[in-house]
Amino acid sequence: MKYLKNTIILVGIFAIIGVANAFAETFHYANISIPALHGTWTSAQKEKRTSTQQSFTNNGARDALNNTYTMGGRTQAMYDPVGYSSWKYASSGGGTANWGNQNTGINDYKLHLRADNYNALSISFTGSWTISTY
Repeated sequence: MKYLKNTIILVGIFAIIGVANAFAETFHYANISIPALHGTWTSAQKEKRTSTQQSFTNNGARDALNNTYTMGGRTQAMYDPVGYSSWKYASSGGGTANWGNQNTGINDYKLHLRADNYNALSISFTGSWTISTY
């Protein structure tokens, strides 16, 4: 009986998580390589369908020596004269940053990532970018 009760609770939790994720358009990135010497990585162009805030999460950014990094991110609006948002920073291990009212419109966007501090080695980044919420 205890097994059945725990199974039902887990199914309920996963259902709630599934519904919550259905209301956000999030792109997940695993082990992407951020170039050394303060280089910048740029995502593929993504379509944003709602006028909501964008955010990114830094689930882990490490170099070959296992040093962790705070990552900076900015968005680039492809069809807007303003173009780039300001750089916002998220600490390693689950830190999240959003751009507030910058680049909230319906448009196509790219995400740019770089280390907050100088990095002599390339960085392996794992995280996500949420561009729309419903």
